Amino acid sequence: LVVPNPYNDQLFRKLPNVNRDRALVFLGRLVSDKGVDLLVEAFARLATDREFQDACTRQGINWHLTIVGSGSEEQTLRSLVLKKGLADRVEFSGSMTGEKLVSILNRHRVIAIPSRWREPFGMVALEGMACGCVPIGSHGGGLPDAIGPAGLTFARGSMEGLIENIRRLFLEPKLMNDLSAQAE
Repeated sequence: LVVPNPYNDQLFRKLPNVNRDRALVFLGRLVSDKGVDLLVEAFARLATDREFQDACTRQGINWHLTIVGSGSEEQTLRSLVLKKGLADRVEFSGSMTGEKLVSILNRHRVIAIPSRWREPFGMVALEGMACGCVPIGSHGGGLPDAIGPAGLTFARGSMEGLIENIRRLFLEPKLMNDLSAQAE
C-alpha cells in the first residue's frame, strides 16, 4: 500500500475569476540545490526567442517570472536578474503562506521546479497543480511521481531540457490544457 504525500486541498485550490496572465512561478527555498539560477538563465534565453514571445502575446500571457521564497542565494539571484536585464520581468515575492500564496499561484500558468538534487517528493508540485499550474520539474527523486501525467520533466541540471519544456507548453496550448486536465 502506497500512501502519497498529502497537501491541504482546502487551501490549495483554483480560485474563480482569477486572471491567469503570468507565465512562470517558482516556490521554494532560494538555495543552490533548488536550481533557481538555472530557471533565471532559461527565462533570460526565452525572453529573446521571438517565436516564443509572439506565442505568449497571442495567448495574453505576460512573460513574467515570480520567485516565491527566501534563502541564502537570494542576493546572488537578484544580481543575476539585474545582470540579465530582467528586473522588470522577475519579481521576488519573499516567503508566503496561506491565501496570499494561493492567490499568487492562481495567477500563473506554469510552476517550475528545476531542482539539481533528487527531491524526495516535491510537495510544491501538488500545491501548484491544485491551484491550476502545470508543473515542469527535474527528473529524479520523487518529482516525477508527484508530477505524474499532469506535467513535464527534464534531466536534472539541463538548461536545454528546461527551455524545451517551457517552449513546448507555451507554443502548444493544447498540450498545456491536456496536462492541466490530468492534475485531478
